[in-house]
Amino acid sequence: MPVELDEKVNQIIDYYEDIGGSTLTTEQTLYRARSHNVDQRHPHPISEMGAPPPFVARAGRVNVTGMPFLYLADDIETCIAEIRPWTGALVSVGKFQASEPLSVLDFTKKRGLEDAENPASALHSLLSESDFVHKHFGAPVHIDDPYSYLPMQYLVDKVKARKFDGIRFKSMQKDKGINTVVFNPANLACVDVQVFGVKLVKYEAVALVRKPNSLNVGGYEIEAKDW
Repeated sequence: MPVELDEKVNQIIDYYEDIGGSTLTTEQTLYRARSHNVDQRHPHPISEMGAPPPFVARAGRVNVTGMPFLYLADDIETCIAEIRPWTGALVSVGKFQASEPLSVLDFTKKRGLEDAENPASALHSLLSESDFVHKHFGAPVHIDDPYSYLPMQYLVDKVKARKFDGIRFKSMQKDKGINTVVFNPANLACVDVQVFGVKLVKYEAVALVRKPNSLNVGGYEIEAKDW
């Protein structure tokens, strides 16, 4: 890992750690969705709503192959959106609660400029850190390209080293949705499961143009004119 990137990652974690982490209490409820198999009408058993076992765990946005984390959301719609079901699909949604308070580094928080000694410097820092986190936690990646997950996995490895139990970040699948990832799945238990039917899936698209020097994913940028 280049020294410059390592320093940047540490600055990012310092920034959000300084703002203050969040505590996931035992009273809070988080949600996790699983798609149904063909012709499945009954919900998944509670015992199967958690993270997959290590021997089948694929690399995810923040976990490496063979090391499952528990991916959750703050609300039902966000957790369903995260598994990208189709219209008419049936999904099981589990309610999860922590067995003990958990310390979570919250990447959705922002430092108020009124609290800063140097507002201009604080604004620059806010924009810089927020852009980095959004780019690496929220950018779309291809499911068959595990290398695209490496920056996020590296950052999370640093977060774990600081004794946090998980992270919170904005969902890219649901507007204003929040995701939580807990590093040790055993710290939460599924307490109930309900079947939901997907009534509508909405897509919005924009025309893209290929630009060789673009730093965006795939080198594409938005095409201004109509197609």
